[in-house]
Amino acid sequence: MQKVANELIAIREKNDCPGWEKLNCSPCSKYLWYSNIVHIDAIHISFGKMQSFDKVARTWDILPLLRLEVNPNKHYDKPVFQDVMGWIRKNCTSGVLKKYDYAIDVPHSIKNIHIYNSQKEPGLYKGTIYRGQRQQHGFTKIYDKKKEQNLEDTDKPLTRIEHTLVPGKPLSLEKIFILQSGSSEKNADELDSLNRCIVTLCLALQSCGVDYEPYMAKLNYRRRKHIQPYLHENTIELKYDDSVIDSLLKKVNELFDADIASDDANIQENTNDFIELDDSAMLPFD
Repeated sequence: MQKVANELIAIREKNDCPGWEKLNCSPCSKYLWYSNIVHIDAIHISFGKMQSFDKVARTWDILPLLRLEVNPNKHYDKPVFQDVMGWIRKNCTSGVLKKYDYAIDVPHSIKNIHIYNSQKEPGLYKGTIYRGQRQQHGFTKIYDKKKEQNLEDTDKPLTRIEHTLVPGKPLSLEKIFILQSGSSEKNADELDSLNRCIVTLCLALQSCGVDYEPYMAKLNYRRRKHIQPYLHENTIELKYDDSVIDSLLKKVNELFDADIASDDANIQENTNDFIELDDSAMLPFD
């Protein structure tokens, strides 16, 4: 482990990159059970997987596994990344793509971004909207990209919509609507007083950047279907481009001489037909 650390740190110093190393990490989920971490110009490398604990010797079994996290759009063409890849090709015998992020930036305020009819567990922390379980397939994160990058000098809003995906599983992308100028409140006059009040409250929550979907989920199905058109009257649905994912997976295949099937990443359309599966197939549902 020390030899690996020395060689990776030497690559960082050769390229004069800012970064840090954290060797002999404590065994916990915070470090994903890796004993060592090295940052090389925002390239995150963890190595030394803690697999099992020997209760007699009071030591961990360390497997020679390495975990690489990198943003391909920022680092593929950098010399430091080529050095890291050269080290990996020389020292690693095989590998697998565990997960990847599909991110979209939209020029709208986060308070105008609305997730519709999600079945995943909702979350909200410091202004960031979550859906699903962190690090799991289908996990969605929505946050203010301008604030995250300290771009306060521009008046244009920018929101990042980020999905975590696992190769080989059907895409699990949220149905997202972007609120346009104006509101739908004036169109709700034909509703009865209770439904009109619910629409008004939902739009008020949305204008404050609060996701109203968890509250909507507590209503009965008939009422939800009745008032949904009044909530989305002035919105447009975000369209996904699966060619971006195909391009990303193709690049990963070229880098690692892998054979990751990009055609598994096609968006599953809703259908009334049954899905035929063999006994060993994993169900494509959250």
